[in-house]
Amino acid sequence: MLLDDYAETETQSGATANTRELRVLDPSLASLGTQAQAQGFVERLAALTRATGLPLRLSELGIGPEHLDLLASEAMRQERLLVNNPCPISEADARRLYEAAL
Repeated sequence: MLLDDYAETETQSGATANTRELRVLDPSLASLGTQAQAQGFVERLAALTRATGLPLRLSELGIGPEHLDLLASEAMRQERLLVNNPCPISEADARRLYEAAL
């Protein structure tokens, strides 16, 4: 759900998707530049998500704007994930990503 918005944040910050995952998902992406690889990766994952019928938006799960502050706050408690993220994510960044995924 957050993949498109997260990938945009990552590519704007200069971070790129892991090339090993890119090659597994779509070997043809290896011939592209890093930003095109990252965008292609996101597009392939989104296609897989649509094919499975999984929800693409948080609103499809009953999550509304009133939940965003709590979601962002709780996201900041996931320190193991935050320290491994290729770019820093603040609580405001997390809220913006959740808002975009509504």
